[in-house]
Amino acid sequence: EPSLFWREHESLPNILQSRRSQILYQNSLLFLTSPGLRTPLHSDEDNGLLMHLSGRKTVLLVSPKTSDKHEIIGDLMKYRHMDGRIKDLYEYSKDELIGQVHKAIFKLNPGDILFIPKRWLHDIESETTTASLAVRFRNV
Repeated sequence: EPSLFWREHESLPNILQSRRSQILYQNSLLFLTSPGLRTPLHSDEDNGLLMHLSGRKTVLLVSPKTSDKHEIIGDLMKYRHMDGRIKDLYEYSKDELIGQVHKAIFKLNPGDILFIPKRWLHDIESETTTASLAVRFRNV
């Protein structure tokens, strides 16, 4: 459950109201994807909202608390170049490294919105034909 994940592992910033900072809009992107398309493991320098409009997507998030560890990041990035589905690469993997990584996997359906914090690694897979809108912003 996403709300449980956030309570246990990360403080979700208040993106609607901030007393000491302003929200600065960066850009927005419309993603129209085919079944099986995967956006490989990467991170963004801005916070983002992924607003899912149609179809089904799977999103893997990896906390910087794990990925920033020097001994892990190099090995973890090898997954960027691997073919396969998220469930096979990350959920059912027998790789000890993946077992050590603090990760969360979300299934998105139409109407779902997922907050992706800056610097969090993420891997996104379209299970069906999908449409999503990503809006990126930063607090200044």
